[in-house]
Amino acid sequence: MVEIHAIEWDAEREAVSLIMSGEPTEAESRLINELMVEFAAFLGREMESAGEYVRELIDKNGGIH
Repeated sequence: MVEIHAIEWDAEREAVSLIMSGEPTEAESRLINELMVEFAAFLGREMESAGEYVRELIDKNGGIH
């Protein structure tokens, strides 16, 4: 059985990182893999949204000078 303590972005490796204890069962391993894929997709959507927001602010303020 595994216990997940945290999910975070590892900026040095540019990857999602899990902090956990215990050894996952096969079912838990599949669930963890699905969780990681969904978390990475979420981060991608959020970063894209943030990029759009910044571009809108730059355009609204006449660009960067």
